[in-house]
Amino acid sequence: MREKRMVGTTCPFCHKDKVIEVDSTEYFKWRQGKIYEQDMSLTVDEREALITGICPECWEKTFSMSDEDEGQF
Repeated sequence: MREKRMVGTTCPFCHKDKVIEVDSTEYFKWRQGKIYEQDMSLTVDEREALITGICPECWEKTFSMSDEDEGQF
């Protein structure tokens, strides 16, 4: 079993705290700038939380497009 590190983030919109379990080896490589978040064994939501801090619920509320918005860009 691989060792895990806990990384805390806070959503900038709703201010909810989230703890993400990260593989220790990947954590240390990430902190040293040797790998990026997208190269870590994380879910899409966990990766986004590390990069921006935004939780899935706030991401959906803030950035989702309705059917009326499609084709406007």
